[in-house]
Amino acid sequence: METKNIGEHQLVYNGELEGITAAFEYAAKTAQKDQNIHVYADNQAAIYRLQSLSDKPGQQWVIRCQKAAKAIQNKKAKIFLKWAPGHTDIEGNEKADSLAKKATKQTPKKSQTSLAFLGTKIKLLQRASQAEEWRKYRETAREKKTSYGAIFDLKLKNQLAIPRGTKRDISSSFYSLKIGHGYFNSYLKRVKRRECELCRCGRPQTAEHLLLYCGFYSAERNQLKKTLDQKILKLPLLLHTTSGIKATLAFITSTRIGTRTWHLDQEG
Repeated sequence: METKNIGEHQLVYNGELEGITAAFEYAAKTAQKDQNIHVYADNQAAIYRLQSLSDKPGQQWVIRCQKAAKAIQNKKAKIFLKWAPGHTDIEGNEKADSLAKKATKQTPKKSQTSLAFLGTKIKLLQRASQAEEWRKYRETAREKKTSYGAIFDLKLKNQLAIPRGTKRDISSSFYSLKIGHGYFNSYLKRVKRRECELCRCGRPQTAEHLLLYCGFYSAERNQLKKTLDQKILKLPLLLHTTSGIKATLAFITSTRIGTRTWHLDQEG
């Protein structure tokens, strides 16, 4: 039995792909006519990757496996790749685990860096950089109680919080209300697009005012409270939680606050 250490610049995922590929290539050499060969793996991501030939990380193993599988077929034999969670009740499992542990102590024959490894490292560096920039920003934001950093906690996500299918004007209004830059008088006066920052109700027309206090939207706000089962609403709840975002989008849809058409109607 052969053991191999693929190096420290690879992921466990790469090790699984190498192990499966090595099994396929061994089978290609030893396969006999009408033989059924079974290869077991407990990594679903690796198995899924081997199903398609693409230019994503892992391509080299896909090519090698397909070449080996074709050689096995040419010998009139069959090979099956099966998922076995934890290798439960699989003959040779304990031996395989023992060999895997032995391989970790070997000196790698090659020093290669996988694309998947690089991608993981880049993501970690990006998150660390973002976290540091956020920390610096929070230090200055604490002095301004109405600033974004003083109201909302950091949440690093790969996707936007807005549900798919949300209309563009509604999503734009949501984010403008969240960052405090949009079609409301307090901001428009600050950028010299308005002479007065007051709302029709006589109070400064801020994002917080429109969402939490303006009397013109009391009925819609009561529905918002009912939806969220809250007697008192706060911005972090409305703009920074999954349930709050969904309810706030419905509130914006019914009131149109923060949208361009709403702003033009206010001027009229």
